[in-house]
Amino acid sequence: MTPTHSQTLSLYRSLLRSSRIFTNYNFRSYVYRRSRDAFRENRGETNAEAVARLYTKGVKELAVAQRQGTIDRMFRPKSGLVVEYPVTR
Repeated sequence: MTPTHSQTLSLYRSLLRSSRIFTNYNFRSYVYRRSRDAFRENRGETNAEAVARLYTKGVKELAVAQRQGTIDRMFRPKSGLVVEYPVTR
């Protein structure tokens, strides 16, 4: 089944929104950048079978991003990283 244009846009928006779940800037920007780059790379794809395969892959990536974001929020440190603390001697 080939996804419609609106389904593809919805997936794209959901992937970009899933990056907001992460508390760590590096993870957040990685998910955002990876999602944006994957869609830009495959923008011109016209083969229906390839589009369906890419859509399915995107749905799986969304599930992974949401799951990892939830885990990130569950186990985030109460304070900053150790390297952010001032050095005391």
